[in-house]
Amino acid sequence: MAQDDFEQYIRSVEKRPYRKLVEERVRSAGATQLADALRAAETQFPEHLQPYLPLYLEAANDKFLCSRLFWQVSTCREALANILELATEAMPDDDEVRQAYRQPFADGGDLAHHLFEVPTASFAQAAAATRRQRHFMGIKKGIWG
Repeated sequence: MAQDDFEQYIRSVEKRPYRKLVEERVRSAGATQLADALRAAETQFPEHLQPYLPLYLEAANDKFLCSRLFWQVSTCREALANILELATEAMPDDDEVRQAYRQPFADGGDLAHHLFEVPTASFAQAAAATRRQRHFMGIKKGIWG
């Protein structure tokens, strides 16, 4: 996704609950497609940050998957800010990550998109895996939850 597209996308969903964005992914794809989407997001992650990817995902899952408050109140815009802040903690030595946190839509790059997409895809996969996780996140997979 090009930077302008990501900025436009975030602006179009910024006030939506983030859990609804994740729920939409869970409802529209099966487990295989969600796993494929996560692998694709990981593959597109910037090469120089690939060594940080496992720790980044682990940190995102540790911080957000078990935070009821995050799932209850976060809008997409707030989730973006929280995820980018976590990226600066997980990759503290990278100037580009810090820049993406300070100005997610600046400098013509799409690093903010990659930093947002990988955990979002991971959260969708986790939600699809168990009903208990979906319930905790406030996400419904189908009509009955």
